[in-house]
Amino acid sequence: MDFSVLIQLAATFFAAWGAFNAYRVRDNERAATLSVIRNEIRHIIKRLDRIEDERKIRRIERKKREESA
Repeated sequence: MDFSVLIQLAATFFAAWGAFNAYRVRDNERAATLSVIRNEIRHIIKRLDRIEDERKIRRIERKKREESA
């Protein structure tokens, strides 16, 4: 093999390696963004559940007051 062929093979290998690493970085960034979005959605769902529970408690209390009045 010629020296130039070896250099071309090495350059091709390192270019492919760099492209793969760039893909991994981008994929990791997407995964991190999705994780943040999931956490925010969980937080919103918990808050909505608390609001719904508070409404149910208020309805029950209102019914008790109306029944006792």
